[in-house]
Amino acid sequence: MRLFQTFVFALLLISGKSQSSQNTEFERSKGEWPFPVSNFIKYIDDGEKKNGFCHIGSRGITFFSVNTDSVKSVFKGKIISIFHVGDGFAIISRYGDYFIGYSIIDCPTVKKGDFILQGQYLGRTLRDWNQLFLTLHNRNDKEFDPCNWFKWASIENAGKY
Repeated sequence: MRLFQTFVFALLLISGKSQSSQNTEFERSKGEWPFPVSNFIKYIDDGEKKNGFCHIGSRGITFFSVNTDSVKSVFKGKIISIFHVGDGFAIISRYGDYFIGYSIIDCPTVKKGDFILQGQYLGRTLRDWNQLFLTLHNRNDKEFDPCNWFKWASIENAGKY
């Protein structure tokens, strides 16, 4: 029995350390994420929502495209949920204590339980909407402005509405 307790304790320590290292890796990715859509023409970030431009009720960033666009993951993780939202789908991925939500997706190509890599194809923007809403939360349901996590240097505010 003592050996079993020691094994369980060691497993908990390892998994706790793993969770901590995942959180550190995720936090270090701030400012380095690729964009989830490649052909966006404008975006609305948390600042515009606070100024009354858009009332979605959640922090996040909305990317707008001229046409239907591919949606790709901004960070690796595990798909923990896929569900209907209006005419489209929402996909939630988790890495450590962090959750990334992708909304207004047509034809998801992943399923619950899948492990995804950064840049992996998740689906496409919903036809006639041509937009993607992305949110970022942690395990304590604290919302973050995902705008701060993208690598903007290459486009220098291009497309800001």
